[in-house]
Amino acid sequence: MVKSSIQILLLTFALLICSLFHVSLQSHDSDGPKLPEECKEMLEGLARNVSHFTKCAVEQATPFRFCRRCRLEFHAVCETKANIYNKDYGCVDVLVSSEKYQIVNNVYAFAINLWRGSNCENCYDDEESSELKSAVADYFKTQEAVYHCFINESRIPAPHMTNSSSHNSSVTPPANNNMTIVTNVCANCLNQYNALQKAYRTVAGAGEYGDLVETSICADVVSACPCQGLEMDLIKPYETIYKFSYCALFGVRTNCLQTYFMCLFENPC
Repeated sequence: MVKSSIQILLLTFALLICSLFHVSLQSHDSDGPKLPEECKEMLEGLARNVSHFTKCAVEQATPFRFCRRCRLEFHAVCETKANIYNKDYGCVDVLVSSEKYQIVNNVYAFAINLWRGSNCENCYDDEESSELKSAVADYFKTQEAVYHCFINESRIPAPHMTNSSSHNSSVTPPANNNMTIVTNVCANCLNQYNALQKAYRTVAGAGEYGDLVETSICADVVSACPCQGLEMDLIKPYETIYKFSYCALFGVRTNCLQTYFMCLFENPC
């Protein structure tokens, strides 16, 4: 919760900075000496790229896919900043060294802090790579398998319709006159869920029994993992409720924090 609040403040700060860039660029022609055209283009490019990065960060905040979806926007900010600081262009003195409020440095620091604060670099093989680490890719592949298992094993079958030409065709009721939810989630998805837990521990470098240290794990993985919130609660004979983080696993925002699948079978999990 604290981390989310900090991120919101940082995003708000970035939007304000981008607005300030826009105003300063519009008024620069009448308020002082003109910038060299090349430097002006770099400043405009930084404002544009920070704006794109901020927009991407906000859009990918829920469900949290920031590290995977905003890599290109982040690298565009870094590239523009590198060009500004490249002495061959001669813009660093004009745009940074002689600028009292250090706006260029501050907006770049915003992007860096948000990216590194989310441990996004730990999603990838290296800073320049577009490929996810194999352990991270395996985690999301395993998560997809769990998702499909939960969906496939928790369907409610459609009632059987009697064959009749009559307009009064009726639905054949179950033998016990009760509509039964047929689901095998707990029984059939346990292996996939255990594999997801194992994949998460592999990403964390914790091994099978080691302590989890989430402070260094890519935030996309931490936010997506339902492992820490899953419980099996026995509520009555032969019936359990399978709890897990629906919003994180399914990538859907809901009003509730958890969803429940009814597991009806003779041996509760």
